[in-house]
Amino acid sequence: MEQILNNIHAIFKFDDGLKIFNDVKKASLYFIDKKLDLTSGNYSNSDISILEGDLEKLKVSEYYENPIVILSFYELGDVIELGLSTPSDKPLCIILEFENVDNFKPEASSSTSVKFQETKLIELEEYSKMFNQVMDNLEYGNCYQINLTTRSHYKFENDISSVYNKFLGYGQLSQYAHTIHIPFLKRLILSNSPECLFEVETGKRLVSRPIKGTIAKELGREELDKSEKDEVELNIITDLLRNDLSRIGENFSKVNSKKSFLEVPGLLHQYSEIEVELDKNTNMKNILWSLFPGGSITGAPKKKVIELIKEIEKDDRGVYTGSTTLLFQDKIKSSINIRTADINTQTNELSYGSGGGITLQSNLLGEFKEMALKKSSFLNIFS
Repeated sequence: MEQILNNIHAIFKFDDGLKIFNDVKKASLYFIDKKLDLTSGNYSNSDISILEGDLEKLKVSEYYENPIVILSFYELGDVIELGLSTPSDKPLCIILEFENVDNFKPEASSSTSVKFQETKLIELEEYSKMFNQVMDNLEYGNCYQINLTTRSHYKFENDISSVYNKFLGYGQLSQYAHTIHIPFLKRLILSNSPECLFEVETGKRLVSRPIKGTIAKELGREELDKSEKDEVELNIITDLLRNDLSRIGENFSKVNSKKSFLEVPGLLHQYSEIEVELDKNTNMKNILWSLFPGGSITGAPKKKVIELIKEIEKDDRGVYTGSTTLLFQDKIKSSINIRTADINTQTNELSYGSGGGITLQSNLLGEFKEMALKKSSFLNIFS
């Protein structure tokens, strides 16, 4: 573990186990006005067209023998949807190209818990002020749904290796679980995301599976199925994604399933599946500029709620509710980074975001409790 923490690498969950990508060939961090080489530390003058050009080179019809990882920060959506010129120190995207792939087996999981000290949590009084702002906008007709999120901050006493190994050894990693480690930035991303922004199958068909509706697992599917509030959430976002997918090419999207269920540790989700046929020339810029940020973590209408989120939420989201896209062999898949921690490996500080969709059917205590459930679902990995 100590050795791999010295190098840029990524670890992804596959059906047959974990795989580690290492020996980075190219590592670039994009800002609005510059690009940083993460191997040399050198900056070069740039603008958003450089990122667009690099993404346009990545076509869905190609076979990627060596893995490419794209980490899109939530604030990239301010550029895509609002056309904003973000501050020059705000990261927008990282593209990593690797030369080697190996199977990865974590060390035997320790029974010792990771001890977290809470340094900043959102109390109910503070959350209620943001919640009331959201409800005002819903009542005024400015939007139909807003995904309201907050960040909690922790400091841990254990060394970073034990935290990393505890995560990788967890027996219930979700389908889109992955890690990204960049020593130059002193940054470690641990994501146990269950949510699909999109998957491309055989280079011709793209599917998205937005999650909307969450309850404690012990309440059961019948309870979630009869929830009017959760059904409204899912219907709104399904329609938004149907529209977003139709923006990618000339083909109209279609809804394959309206309400399916997904179980993760401690939680029960519902989701829909939408698909669209792709042209062979479709590239990653076409897809991200049509879908990002994911509608399930913004709300509807998307452009308006992104503006409102900037007003209501006080912190940048960063990695949280951004997306990680993997291009490897004939598969392309992208997660929405929920259940995701952003760790400063120098200070042993962990930032974690959680939230949920707010509609007129929502109530303050119910939303606050759902936020806490989602936080526990992730932090219980380390206990």
